[in-house]
Amino acid sequence: MYRTALVGIAVALGCGLCVLRFAEAHAPSPLQKREITIGEGRDWLLIDVNTRQFQRVDLPNKVRPLDLILSHDTKRVVFTQSMPGQPNQARLFVWDRDRRSPARQIGEDRGYYADPAFSNDDVWIYFAHNTLGLGTPLNHTNHAYAQMYRIHPDGTGFQQLTDEKGCHFAPTFNAAHALVYVHAACVNPERSIEVRESASGSTPKRLITTLKTIDELRLAPDGKSAILSATGNDTICIDRVNLETGQFTKLVEFRRSSMRARPTFGHDESEVFYLRDHAVWVFHNNKSSKLYSLNEGKS
Repeated sequence: MYRTALVGIAVALGCGLCVLRFAEAHAPSPLQKREITIGEGRDWLLIDVNTRQFQRVDLPNKVRPLDLILSHDTKRVVFTQSMPGQPNQARLFVWDRDRRSPARQIGEDRGYYADPAFSNDDVWIYFAHNTLGLGTPLNHTNHAYAQMYRIHPDGTGFQQLTDEKGCHFAPTFNAAHALVYVHAACVNPERSIEVRESASGSTPKRLITTLKTIDELRLAPDGKSAILSATGNDTICIDRVNLETGQFTKLVEFRRSSMRARPTFGHDESEVFYLRDHAVWVFHNNKSSKLYSLNEGKS
């Protein structure tokens, strides 16, 4: 009887340990920290999507970016800026977030740079570059297409990645480090979202082709869907597209005050942060709400 009782206790303890280990294995893991950058002009915010806390990105004097991104460790800023007296020319700059050091121009000193994006490991900066035509991608002289390029943050390794008809822009990356971007035919309204499994040289694969306008593109954290914006005459529309089925879902449309919405996924595909009326908004649970003005925290 004594032995039976011990066996019963051991079995109970063993089952309890199994339950404990099962609970540990299936307990929700803490949310991985994820930060995004949204802004315009001299007002840019670095936002923690989980806590929704933000900090201002202080910029050197006279810097007024067209596009701006931070490295994943948030130590380095990359931005594009118009050239003085040449609004249709833009160059690429790197700044180490040290007010004592100036921003450095990198890349060729010609044409229009747009849509910079860091690779997942921060080793490369990818961007659209229109070397001959004046202005943004899709705004160029005959056959002066914007192509996809990359460069190291120290200015070395300048490399052209695409050389096809049409404009290539809005680079972004999935978890497998594959390069995803928009390819516009330019001779007709057709646009496609393409992926290169090896960012430096593989043959591009078309994920979807559409006649819908695509001006900005960001991937969801799981890489299965993308968020995109389309600029109209006086509105901006933000859609989500399933990259496996090609199905588009309209999320929000509003009267625009600028040419960019900068839509970015939050912690998952159900949450989208975007720029509207010089403020950060979030779309979640099928409704939009304003989080804060870009002027908040301004000294």
